[in-house]
Amino acid sequence: MTAQTKNGYLFAYFEGGGDKNLQEQLRFAVSEDAQNWYALNDNRPII
Repeated sequence: MTAQTKNGYLFAYFEGGGDKNLQEQLRFAVSEDAQNWYALNDNRPII
């Protein structure tokens, strides 16, 4: 059995504008190529 290496990117970001209750809440997205990003957690805040 051989270990497989997976490569990818994690992007942590904050919501910038709009409702103050939604600002400054941490969200995550992932990518395999650093060009096409997929939001995690249905783009809801992680914390």
